[in-house]
Amino acid sequence: MVGRTPIGHTATLKLIRRGKPEELKITVTPSHEEELASAMPAQKHERGTASSFGLFVKDLSPDLAKELGLDQPSGVVISSVQPGSRADEAGLRARDVILEVNRQTTKDVGSYQHAMQSGEKGKIVLLLVKRGDSTIYFALKPEA
Repeated sequence: MVGRTPIGHTATLKLIRRGKPEELKITVTPSHEEELASAMPAQKHERGTASSFGLFVKDLSPDLAKELGLDQPSGVVISSVQPGSRADEAGLRARDVILEVNRQTTKDVGSYQHAMQSGEKGKIVLLLVKRGDSTIYFALKPEA
């Protein structure tokens, strides 16, 4: 739906949050993926820890947290996303910060891995992600 909406137009999203229907007005803006990729730190070759969804994550360092405008280095940062993976299809990007997995706080790679493994096999994984000034939920569908 977003891909079919012209840039600059406003759309209304209907959703259910905590059991209550809500409507959000959004304005579609152009993607800045190339800018974000070119802004990756020089240590690009360090991919981090992989998941079955095509995500590579690593601990959020204090320096990177500061660079991303975060007050505290808590969470894991996506170092890369495998093209064509479930994470790529969901819209996750390098430099997104994962704050929660299935409503469990992720403080580091260890807690991220634990939360990813504790979910039921074949079930959707819900990620709370910080991207710039926004905090967004992403749903990752497992492979069929």
